[in-house]
Amino acid sequence: AAPTPGLTAAIYSQNALTFSNALTVSGQPGQGNNAGIYLNGNNNDTAVSCPNGAVIYGSLYFPQTGVSLGNACHVAGDVWAYGNVNANNNVTVDGYVRSTDGNITLANSATVNGALAAGTITPACPNTSVLGPCASNATLGPVPTETFPAITYGSAWTNAGFTRYDPNNNCTSAPLGQTTVYQDIAAMSTVTTPTVIATTCALSFSNNTALTTSADLAIFAEGGISTHNLFSFTPADGKVHNLYLIVPFGTPCPNAYGSGNISLSNNTTFLASATSYMNVLLYTPCNISSGNKSTFYGQIYSGGSTSFTNSFTMNFVPMSVPGVNGATGAPSPTYNAQVAYVREALNP
Repeated sequence: AAPTPGLTAAIYSQNALTFSNALTVSGQPGQGNNAGIYLNGNNNDTAVSCPNGAVIYGSLYFPQTGVSLGNACHVAGDVWAYGNVNANNNVTVDGYVRSTDGNITLANSATVNGALAAGTITPACPNTSVLGPCASNATLGPVPTETFPAITYGSAWTNAGFTRYDPNNNCTSAPLGQTTVYQDIAAMSTVTTPTVIATTCALSFSNNTALTTSADLAIFAEGGISTHNLFSFTPADGKVHNLYLIVPFGTPCPNAYGSGNISLSNNTTFLASATSYMNVLLYTPCNISSGNKSTFYGQIYSGGSTSFTNSFTMNFVPMSVPGVNGATGAPSPTYNAQVAYVREALNP
């Protein structure tokens, strides 16, 4: 039987999703164009965009809203929205463009493989922008979606082989001879067994911070996690490890300890080399943001809004998460969740 996946989206955002220029999201290595991006919130059509020049090796799903595809945006999979879909100049969609309850508008230089809309398609079918099937007034099923998962700090982690490490929750400076939670995290460079730690602190790492680990590591921080310029978290042993940066499910936004947000600064990296890097899960019921020139492998799950500024590069790697869908801590490199059946019918 196929292993049970933990989380299947490359990027999931419950509310607004904002991309800036020079965005690249690649599919899972060896699995093709499977980097699914989901926006589950109810926003207007201009609230989310595939930005100018973006390349997404996967599909875009918007179960409650429409989508705008910026100039020269390239989506290697499908684009499926509940509302209107607007494709601007030089947009390319290798798969289908679908609108379950809206209209599709294609600029003259846009190219899509197929177009199906509950309303109108402009220019009207047939048109030179649509290489395959093109049908307005179509009846489509609901947009594929996910539910925001509940990730908590509990026994599922130790049952999956993680060692529980309890820091002292000293969130600021400490007298001589005492440690802070930051020093506890820095000490993970010499730990060789998977470790999970939890703190109430709002973790804020200063400029030029370089952390390393020699094993998989999960950090739960109720107050949120933020990095500043030139931050890195990489393997200490030249291998590939998993890094989970988590604000626990159910944490208020904000809360008594901080914002609950995850914010990556400019020039944040989790790559030591082409063969040594961290697979990273960013997860919070609050907001996630990333600054310029950030690159990583992994997944992003935000229960709030998600925003990325210029030169954001992501490589989708599905992360297996203890306590979620029966996951046990080891990623499955060959499992690829797909929509099994889609019903499409044209009104007579």
